[in-house]
Amino acid sequence: MRGMPTISVAVKPEFLFQSNLNQRFQFHPDSPAGLLNPHQLQGTLTDPYQGWGGMGLSTAEFVMNYVMTNQEQKIETLTVWQAYRKLLANNGNVPSGVDLITQLEGGYVTTQMSSQLIAKQTWGFQNLGWCLALTGNKLKTHEHLKSDLSDLNWSEVDAINSEIDLSFKNNRENEFIKPLKGWRDLLQKSRLETSLTTELIAQIQKDKNVIFAKGCGAMGSDAIWILFDSNEQSSVIDKLKYIFKEKSFFIYDSDVAYNGMTWENL
Repeated sequence: MRGMPTISVAVKPEFLFQSNLNQRFQFHPDSPAGLLNPHQLQGTLTDPYQGWGGMGLSTAEFVMNYVMTNQEQKIETLTVWQAYRKLLANNGNVPSGVDLITQLEGGYVTTQMSSQLIAKQTWGFQNLGWCLALTGNKLKTHEHLKSDLSDLNWSEVDAINSEIDLSFKNNRENEFIKPLKGWRDLLQKSRLETSLTTELIAQIQKDKNVIFAKGCGAMGSDAIWILFDSNEQSSVIDKLKYIFKEKSFFIYDSDVAYNGMTWENL
């Protein structure tokens, strides 16, 4: 939101839009895609997450709409990001657009958008594995960003993010974990974690092989990102499935989408 360092990753399965002259697709008028171009498109959009939410559908719709309405232009990540930010400039706390960048670039991505820096990275921690558990408790980001975020200490955010960014880029495993825990502590202190997420994480962290867990999305409600000992992945996943039962959709570190967003025959 304020251009500070971020780390993100694009994952499978991917959203798919297919042109179809016999079908019409309408964006929600208040969504970024609807604000960009409210007209219907001819085609269908497939959501492989079956409505679980929190995986960047509205951002994918924006990029799709941007591509479809700018067919004569070469699509550059920064250009699309700038259009997204400009469109939402008056919507309270402007979204960072990092999820948009990640979908376009693919794989692991680090950014520092105060300087418009975007870099592709690799996962350099052999002893650490991760998964993402979707909760189905989607809180609309654009609504959350209209709220008061004054409880958040932005200088502390910047310091923690910089530590995480540096340790990730330099593959310093022990140094990576400490600021991650500091980041979640700050979110809780700033009242930016829902009670349901807090309860889920408390259950997840009872497993001694879980190293860290935090909520993702607005108020940490959409999904739980779980970091664990890579040698104990099967055991951790079994326990997570027991905790969530059938009430989740899991994404694993083997599901990274390295190629980013693609389009054909525009």
